[in-house]
Amino acid sequence: MSTSDKNLFEQEAYDYLQQLANDWQLTVSEHEMQWIHQFQEILLPLVQSIDAPPRYLGFVMLRSRLLYNDYFYEIHSYDDEWYLKPYHYLADLPVADFFQIQLDTARAYLETKRKRVMDKVCITDIQHIINKHLTLFTNICNRVLTQAVLTLPRPNTFNDTIIYISELYEEPTIIPKEAD
Repeated sequence: MSTSDKNLFEQEAYDYLQQLANDWQLTVSEHEMQWIHQFQEILLPLVQSIDAPPRYLGFVMLRSRLLYNDYFYEIHSYDDEWYLKPYHYLADLPVADFFQIQLDTARAYLETKRKRVMDKVCITDIQHIINKHLTLFTNICNRVLTQAVLTLPRPNTFNDTIIYISELYEEPTIIPKEAD
């Protein structure tokens, strides 16, 4: 496949993924409170079940899991000696409802577009393009998760806990403590 064909295909794919993410953003805005409550239903019992308050509570979406279409945030807790001790794995927060339909739609669309270039683009190329632009979707999910964590009632013992949400390819989002 020539470089110009590949660049053209990648640009068309990016434009489509951008439009899909923009459309999805509108859908998320309509149902945001519903998804925030779904996240909170999972998170609240988890936070209440922790015996000693952690110093850090992290939500991490691993790229290795995304490559296998495994859409979860891993929730980890760390104490003050995080650099000496391994993290404590708490649970997986499923977010497949957010990603699966959009990414399946993108794969199907790009599959039909690849036939236009006489199958010079393989399925691996399509997966690579989607993974390259996955932040279009994870940023939306991170924003909703941030709202869910911000509005989650925290026990007083969690006042000094630092909560962060990892970003793909970017600095993590630190959730601010509640104002006194």
